[in-house]
Amino acid sequence: MIAVNVRRYISAFAKAGDHYIGDLNFIKQPSVEMLRTIFPFVDEKDPMYDEYPIDAAAELMLAPLIDGKFDLYENYYFLSCDKQG
Repeated sequence: MIAVNVRRYISAFAKAGDHYIGDLNFIKQPSVEMLRTIFPFVDEKDPMYDEYPIDAAAELMLAPLIDGKFDLYENYYFLSCDKQG
């Protein structure tokens, strides 16, 4: 498999109206291995290029790693990924 340089971030969408709110960025890009511990349903060979919904359990583990705050009452959040370079 060819390695792809990606940027991972958290996308936020309002529950009221489902419109895009913005992104929360990781202070330091997490490894795929670390993310698989937060999203245990992901296969160990999956490069995690898809969108993954963030629930309350994932939020607790991700909160210290991002540059903002979650509000699960008001917004939906997803682990997102874009190709870099």
